[in-house]
Amino acid sequence: VDKDLKQIPGWYLRLPFKSTNFIWEYISEEKAINNLLVQLLKGDSTDCIKGLKGIGEIKASKIVKNLEILSNEQKIIDIINLFRTKYDNLNAIDVFTETFQMIYLKRRPCYNFEIPMFKKWKV
Repeated sequence: VDKDLKQIPGWYLRLPFKSTNFIWEYISEEKAINNLLVQLLKGDSTDCIKGLKGIGEIKASKIVKNLEILSNEQKIIDIINLFRTKYDNLNAIDVFTETFQMIYLKRRPCYNFEIPMFKKWKV
């Protein structure tokens, strides 16, 4: 399964590397959000999206795992605060928003970037 699709909950059929057996994999809403947050932190070199300097897959996964007990809104606030440690306060919001817009897969056709869950997160 393409890593970008893993931010959308649902069932996926995948063929593991060097295998002839397909495997069904379910990605829950919580796991999908966590996958999105990991991509926000580490970026995506394939799509030329910079993440936070010094944060790769392993470190991003650990950070997100430590945030699991928090609400989604609090997770985003904590991640924005990580962006603030790397950028000045005003620039951090711009960089976070731009990264979010590039990473987030839109769910509906002709959907402008007024994501309801993003709007309710107080930044």
